[in-house]
Amino acid sequence: MFWAEGVSKVFVVVVALLFVLILGVVMFTDVLDGNQPSGRGLKGAVAQLRREIRLIGHR
Repeated sequence: MFWAEGVSKVFVVVVALLFVLILGVVMFTDVLDGNQPSGRGLKGAVAQLRREIRLIGHR
């Protein structure tokens, strides 16, 4: 992969982790708003967050 001058890999990883964290918080708060039944929605949000974290480790 081509990296631009002055952009470190650590910076890219930190930005990606922040993006995933923000996305997870948004999904979690959507579940708490009552868009889905709370038990199933909360379990789904936690499962999705775990999948995303696992995928980051495999990239």
